[in-house]
Amino acid sequence: MTDNVYYETLLINVYQLYKKVRTFMRFLLALFMFWPWVSYAELKIPLEQYELENGLKVVLQKNSKIPNYTLFLAYNVGSVHELKGQTGLAHFFEHLMFKKAKHELENFEELITGNGGQNNAFTSNDITAYYEVMPKNTLEKIIQTEANRMVNLEITAAAIDKEKEVVKEELRMRYANSPGGQIWQKTKALVYKGTPYEWPIIGSMEDLNAARVPDFEAFYKKHYHPANATLFVVGDFNSSDAKKW
Repeated sequence: MTDNVYYETLLINVYQLYKKVRTFMRFLLALFMFWPWVSYAELKIPLEQYELENGLKVVLQKNSKIPNYTLFLAYNVGSVHELKGQTGLAHFFEHLMFKKAKHELENFEELITGNGGQNNAFTSNDITAYYEVMPKNTLEKIIQTEANRMVNLEITAAAIDKEKEVVKEELRMRYANSPGGQIWQKTKALVYKGTPYEWPIIGSMEDLNAARVPDFEAFYKKHYHPANATLFVVGDFNSSDAKKW
């Protein structure tokens, strides 16, 4: 058996196993949803949902059990919004967004750690999201900071070159030097062949090396703006104040 045939057979077997697991998980989900004592009609969570003039969608849910809140900002951009030859840009911005932005009132990481908070981000095929868990008295500053980096991020060759090395090392660790990562990449490419889902979220080494400042600027301008985002705030905060900020 040739190596290609061996790997194709292995990928097909892995995909068949994946389908069986997916079917079982769907069964468990259906069982949970329709179990007699689970009545979603009776589950009432008070939400405020509205859209700003700039297109930003907002969802607020007040819960004052503990004096903090979670802010979750999701952008409608993931790896499926990339083009062949420019893969990995969505994930790259997950890194770049923590770099310097114009008109910063306070260093973002110092704002987080100085108030005992935590933050992180993730990229999927379909969205890129950023979140903070912070004390209740910091919401105004966090909203202002998120608004600023949404439209005023400094995209420089120095920042890009430095972060490229970080992303490339992540690619090596998770995929290039990982048998499991390689199997996952090959499986995905086989299953989703011919669609934007076929390439890895992190992109390829070739595309990362080829990406230049104008590529990042164009991607940022196209995808990072209020009309392409949804803001969630859940926790202990004043809704009237949040709406002003």
